[in-house]
Amino acid sequence: MTDSESHSRFYPLNFNAITNEPYLRLPSPHDNIIITPQRLSDAEEIVPILNDEKVYMTLLGPPFPYTIGDAHPWLLKGKQESDALLAELAENHSTHAVGGCPVNILREVQEDGSDVYLGSVDLHRCRWFHVPHSDEKLAMIKANEARTAGDPAITWEFGDYLASSHHGRGIMSAAIGVVLRQWAIPRMRVRHMSVTAFQSNPASVRVFEKNGFILKGIVEDCVDMQESKGGGKTGLHVLEWSMAEM
Repeated sequence: MTDSESHSRFYPLNFNAITNEPYLRLPSPHDNIIITPQRLSDAEEIVPILNDEKVYMTLLGPPFPYTIGDAHPWLLKGKQESDALLAELAENHSTHAVGGCPVNILREVQEDGSDVYLGSVDLHRCRWFHVPHSDEKLAMIKANEARTAGDPAITWEFGDYLASSHHGRGIMSAAIGVVLRQWAIPRMRVRHMSVTAFQSNPASVRVFEKNGFILKGIVEDCVDMQESKGGGKTGLHVLEWSMAEM
């Protein structure tokens, strides 16, 4: 296999010349920010971010308080998934569709070449958090999970967070755009997405709207907040994206 053939199999990923770590780079003015795989050494940087009220109160999933013990299994699982995707890419032609994105961690590259963990932008098969639990919902999720990678009928979702020190700069809007247009559409054949944001988080709605997502409405009191985050129920904004609408 020639160097050009090897490169095309991983396109549009770049690789660090020293570590060989794959990455995608955000466009200017955020071109000092890259998206890489998880590293097992990330745990200590994740914990303070996910214990920041400006971050954890926008998230449904991660436990709060968040500990090193929570971070380690998440990082290990993510690294294993990334390694498997990279191995799959290496073994197949560039037209082969994969079932995920091997890079998901936002890092700010410093002048000395080091980098700082900023957050995460993850692609998952949709779980329709705003839909009430029912046999129909379970069947919908099961059918979505059963579809083969590359099937345009799969509905996907984003999960993301960013260190509050970098909120309001357009970074997450740029990151969502890079993952969607550079990776999800060409390498995963993503054609449909459904995402949600807390009713109290209009900034997240704007992030997705900037990337062509359409706000479909608000579902009131549809999810339970963790007791450690105050308990009770909250509503979700529901946004959808379709390749056909681009």
